[in-house]
Amino acid sequence: MTKIVGIIADTGNLHGNRVFFSGERYLKALTELTEVHPILIPPLGKNIFSLLDRLDGVMLTGNVSNVHPSLYGQAETEKHPPYDEDRDSTAIPYLEKIIEQEIPLIAICRGFQELNVAFGGTLHPAIHDIEGRLDHRRIQTDDAAIRYAPRHRVTLTEGGLFKSWVKTDEIMVNSLHFQGVEKLGDGLKVEATAEDGTIEGFTVENAKGFTAAVQWHPEYEPATNIFSKCFYEAFAEAVLSR
Repeated sequence: MTKIVGIIADTGNLHGNRVFFSGERYLKALTELTEVHPILIPPLGKNIFSLLDRLDGVMLTGNVSNVHPSLYGQAETEKHPPYDEDRDSTAIPYLEKIIEQEIPLIAICRGFQELNVAFGGTLHPAIHDIEGRLDHRRIQTDDAAIRYAPRHRVTLTEGGLFKSWVKTDEIMVNSLHFQGVEKLGDGLKVEATAEDGTIEGFTVENAKGFTAAVQWHPEYEPATNIFSKCFYEAFAEAVLSR
């Protein structure tokens, strides 16, 4: 039977009409590397529990929008936008249920931050403003090869899931974010840390199902990147075994 991965869509505006969408690379990474099939879940902020019984996996993608700071106890500033509160209200309340039901989950960039917030973590609105931190923001260019090029090292946690995939202490990753983990959520296990101390990868420690979250973007040319292939193939294996 076809295995279905649900992707919670983003909201946008097209010629004055509200639209739901997801970046092509996120979907193609699944269809080109695995045998699972993605479907978009509209971010209508309504109960999606009934959908969970029909899904074999969930992927949370990146986007230019950020989690609203009110969801992790911070006041809004000019550094926090842009937002997508419809996605917030659809994704975040149900993440613990997804984990509880042992539905395989991967989370990328914004999804990584959503998962951290769902487990009680907080975000810093501009980590490049912290003394001693790298500038993790995207390079302003239309050339994807430059924008998604490896930017910095991350150290993989000894004994962790990520290190078990690639059998190395460090990997190079791209970097297109300006917010980042301030406080790690309860029950999350660090899997990867940037050279400046920024948390870049984690899993849910006591989850019985598969979970993996990264701050960088493994969806760019995943077939040529050892870690990205492992990331998607391990997820697909968990999905296909349900």
